Amino acid sequence: VLVGTHAIFQAHVDYHRLGLIIIDEEHRFGVSQRLLLSEKAVHPPHLKPHFETSKDQLVWPNGSVAQIFSAEDPENLRGPQFELAWCDEVSRWKKPDYTWTMLQMALRIGDDPLACITSTPRPSIFLKKLLADPATAITHATTSANAANLAPTFIAQMLERYGGTSIGRQELDGAIV
Repeated sequence: VLVGTHAIFQAHVDYHRLGLIIIDEEHRFGVSQRLLLSEKAVHPPHLKPHFETSKDQLVWPNGSVAQIFSAEDPENLRGPQFELAWCDEVSRWKKPDYTWTMLQMALRIGDDPLACITSTPRPSIFLKKLLADPATAITHATTSANAANLAPTFIAQMLERYGGTSIGRQELDGAIV
């Protein structure tokens, strides 16, 4: 288990079958909309995936596939198989233990199947268990570490409003409070 997005982009991590576990149907819509927006960006044709709406999957020209699943329906994880799963906002999953269990059954191909979890560290029993697991590698970054990708006014306003507060520690500093 890896916690942190940059962990899956390391040189030794190579995957062709990826599962994207998102929060809910509304978030699934956001994935496809973000893909449409990303198509407006400049991509070399050999790196640009296309979204297959009917199959809820992204397909890259090299044959790599990322299937999209809602954490609200863990039963849909029965059958598919991956070598990497990217789990978004696990602290918001309604059935985290069951969804995680079903996902573990799908991580069964490749040399070393991995799960990458990205989430605001809202205090939850599930997240605390996951972080305490010796098989979990943890990375951490604050909002300020991502400042180059965010509007300067956003950073300034968030720090002014929430700096030094418990919500600021959680949302800006990435701490479990």
